[in-house]
Amino acid sequence: MIGVIEFSRLVIRFLLALFLWLHAFFLFGGHSVVILALTRWLRLTSVETVLFLLLLMFSFVAGSGPWKTTKNLAYLYFFPVILVFACLYFVFSIIRAIGKKFDVRPLPEKADIEIRPENKTLDLPAAPEKPSKPFEFSKLYEVVSRPFRRFTLIWCMLLALATHTFIVWSALLIVLLHLIRASYHIIFYAFLSNVWFDRIVSAFRTQIENLFTRLQSTSEKSGNKELKEVVQQLRIWEKAVRFAQNRGALRSWSALLFGLALLCIYLYLATIFSFVYFGIARVYHVDFRWSEAFVTSIFMPLFIGDLPRILAIKILGGIHGVLVVTLGIGTIFNYLHRKLEAIRQTAITIIPQFEDAVAQERIRKLEEFLKANPT
Repeated sequence: MIGVIEFSRLVIRFLLALFLWLHAFFLFGGHSVVILALTRWLRLTSVETVLFLLLLMFSFVAGSGPWKTTKNLAYLYFFPVILVFACLYFVFSIIRAIGKKFDVRPLPEKADIEIRPENKTLDLPAAPEKPSKPFEFSKLYEVVSRPFRRFTLIWCMLLALATHTFIVWSALLIVLLHLIRASYHIIFYAFLSNVWFDRIVSAFRTQIENLFTRLQSTSEKSGNKELKEVVQQLRIWEKAVRFAQNRGALRSWSALLFGLALLCIYLYLATIFSFVYFGIARVYHVDFRWSEAFVTSIFMPLFIGDLPRILAIKILGGIHGVLVVTLGIGTIFNYLHRKLEAIRQTAITIIPQFEDAVAQERIRKLEEFLKANPT
């Protein structure tokens, strides 16, 4: 079953790439005809058909990870080159098969040697049977549920532009689930989980210890490439450790970068909240424009009184306000300050390794050797 799904994904990727490049070269302009036919067959509006097609295409292009997504995007972008090489390889394979079929090289002469048959029989062990791969429901679930678990903005557009009641309700439920998942991830990874921070600190220490171990084991005979790599990485990590040791610089740059990230996350959540407000108002047939919902979400809880008088929206607005107040800028930055202080203390414990006179002399000699022998 998984093989059938993978084969279907490859076929759809090929057809999508072929369609896009034919349209780019003005050799095929039937996209409007296809959309019109699908609209009549599915009994949807053209906007709904286009958005569902986008969901389907992104589901197959995105894959199950960043590597597959990058590979699929590269396949779409370099499709003409890949197609030419595939055709050349196919022609070469046919020519090679014909050459093997009509091979006219003379056969070697048989030597007049009398071969006496032996009556020995060998009991060969039976070939082991290949174990059948068990059916993996997790992969099937991942493929089938991918359009519903991802592509939040497309579902938001469906919620705003769809006209069929069933589609509006379905999009509203899916966007609401996406909102709950995003809120949970932000709260969990920011406050309830220290795994990410411990991993950063552990990787921080391990990388530096490995570099000093390599520094002690390397010599001028190890090769310029390895020496250069060790020296450059040590100098980079030395700058990073000294930067982390500086409380003022660490707090200033971290506040800037974290503030930008926090602003993006806040706007993302406000956008999803605004679509949920707008969707609930749509299903209750209340006139509430999305622009008004977006402005209200940004300035929540100050503008909470501007929300429609609907029980579901009141409950959601209350939760939104509590999240904004609880996860305020002051609370998050105080939490960040504690984590940054832990990073600074770690840097203070590591910096003596870089200030060691023997290690500095070793690094200086290697740098002089690399300058004298650049190749």
